[in-house]
Amino acid sequence: MKILKTLQKSIISFSTNYWAVPMFFVLGSILIYLSSAYIDRTFFSDSTMFLNISINDPDSIRSILTTIAASMMTVASVSFSMTLLAIEHSSSQIGPRILSGFLDDRGNQFTMGIHCAAFTHSLLLLLLIQTPSDTSLETLPKLGLFIAIVWGIFGIFSFIYFIHHIPHMIRTTYAISKVGSQTRREILNFFGQKYFVNKDTPTHVKNGKERYLVKTPIHLNENGYLQYFNFEELIKLLRATDLYLECNAKLGDYLIVQGQYFTLYSHENIAPKIIDQFRNYIILGSQKSIKQDYHFGSHLLVEIGARALSPGVNDPYTFKECVDQLKSSFMILEGQYHNAQYLIDSQEVIRMEIPSFKLQSYFEDIFQSLFYYSKDDPQARPHLISALREMKTISTDPHFEELIENCLQLQKSKLARP
Repeated sequence: MKILKTLQKSIISFSTNYWAVPMFFVLGSILIYLSSAYIDRTFFSDSTMFLNISINDPDSIRSILTTIAASMMTVASVSFSMTLLAIEHSSSQIGPRILSGFLDDRGNQFTMGIHCAAFTHSLLLLLLIQTPSDTSLETLPKLGLFIAIVWGIFGIFSFIYFIHHIPHMIRTTYAISKVGSQTRREILNFFGQKYFVNKDTPTHVKNGKERYLVKTPIHLNENGYLQYFNFEELIKLLRATDLYLECNAKLGDYLIVQGQYFTLYSHENIAPKIIDQFRNYIILGSQKSIKQDYHFGSHLLVEIGARALSPGVNDPYTFKECVDQLKSSFMILEGQYHNAQYLIDSQEVIRMEIPSFKLQSYFEDIFQSLFYYSKDDPQARPHLISALREMKTISTDPHFEELIENCLQLQKSKLARP
């Protein structure tokens, strides 16, 4: 089970690991090298040409491979240097927590991966090319040389793409748009869980913890931020063992070993093996992750907007973009947040309870902060008020409309506080 949990954590954090994709490219190039070496020895003799490659001089092949390897490593170094410059720029202008947007950018990862793969393949092929006196025509890697040339061509095209992509990626608009789209996607994914029902559950859904006799608190084995619930496996485990889980922690909370955040309800004492299984489906990490945690995405946008209005930056247009992204996210949240407290299994039996979503606290936390940061800016504050009015006009939820109206009235009376 520890191996399973480690694998799950690796999959969850895969997108923020810059090294992961290049590593797989390098491993793939090694496999391609081994396959091409076998095919060259088996099928291509001295009288055979592969795609008109008829170079029979080991020195020429060595020169080609050396050129490809050296040029790919040079381009990879330039690409990595440009990525570091982009990260440094964004860290100072946008915020250090946006760095994951660069680390999980597939364009950067694939560019580095192609260059490293081309270098690795060419380097390994050089091992097959001995001195001319020791090299026979049968051992010259015709297919391997062709693949190395293809890797080199891909490397050139990927570098051209990278030169175009970096200036586009370091724009503040790109970072804001990416965080906003991730936040909306996580809202839809989280509240769209097929297991969710709200507090007004149908009468045919059976009661939860009231029918159990034994209450077992669960302690975690490590400290960290709650990053991810594997809801599907949790529900399967709870149904198979006829258990009920009460969770008092929200995604993004920092959990400690001594804390009591989870309680299992059962008809009899729970075996330690079941408790270990349960722990495997709750992922903690050293930092917050936007995966499932749409709160974190919203707070990132607030942070970018606050930094944009600081005296050192003074960029109200960036603040406006953050407000627009938050407006879009809240309009999606408006129609989704109702189903957010209980999780049921396939037989419509309640199996899990999580903290209820409090729209008012979430709304005030975001927008009162925005009002505080924009209180002295003649451009940012009117745009924020206009966005709230538009949200009120579009909204179909009376409770949501009331929250917006109260927020607007509070600002008019100048009673808003951070």
